[in-house]
Amino acid sequence: MLSQLALLALAAASPAVAQLSVMRATIPGALHQCENTNVVFFQTGSERPLDLLFLPSSSVPDSLRTGTTTIEEAITYNPLQAIDGITTADNAAYDFELQIAEGTVFEVFGFLPDGSGKALSLTRTVMTPLPTATACLTNVQTTIPGVGAAGATTTAAASSAESTTRGSTRTRSSASDAVATSAKSSSAASSSSATSSATSASSTSGSNTDSAAASASTTPSSAGILNKAISGDGMYVWATLLGGLGAAAEFLLF
Repeated sequence: MLSQLALLALAAASPAVAQLSVMRATIPGALHQCENTNVVFFQTGSERPLDLLFLPSSSVPDSLRTGTTTIEEAITYNPLQAIDGITTADNAAYDFELQIAEGTVFEVFGFLPDGSGKALSLTRTVMTPLPTATACLTNVQTTIPGVGAAGATTTAAASSAESTTRGSTRTRSSASDAVATSAKSSSAASSSSATSSATSASSTSGSNTDSAAASASTTPSSAGILNKAISGDGMYVWATLLGGLGAAAEFLLF
């Protein structure tokens, strides 16, 4: 039973293994940084899509250069550039931009849809950029979607959550500061209003006191009026009486 299962598994794997053993590709021998170039596949049959990884030559062990590998294993060698989803037919050029810095030596690995792959014996050294080349060394794709991306996805999610938390903290802090500032402003306004009211009341009280004092100084008292009557009109009365007595005395004498 086990031998039959093994034979079935071998038969199922044979097409992919056979296809991988004959798969070939080519790229130009002279490559410049940021150059628009192409790759051409041969003997891949109908296997699509295909993927490419450009690995630094100094990091690739000899066993990986001469044997078969998987895309999960190859991607651990820090790819310089990755191209995924190639659906171009055999013997047809697939165009791409080489986003690898000058002076770098790399190896090219090709992979079938099942993730199996091998080195394509395409060791190349990147030359200086062409005069018409544009900047291309930023935002370089170095991974294959769905392969070795879990950690990056988790990290990105954690980073996003942390950013959101910090943003919320800053928002709450800003809101608290705004409330505190508003409270301080209200307190200052109330204090200022109270001070103004006290000053106004003090000023009003002082004005009333001054007015009362002025009124008191200009309004004559009852005693003053009596004294004035005695000192002024009273003297007139006494003079009149004395005048009358004088006239009577003069009549009696004559």
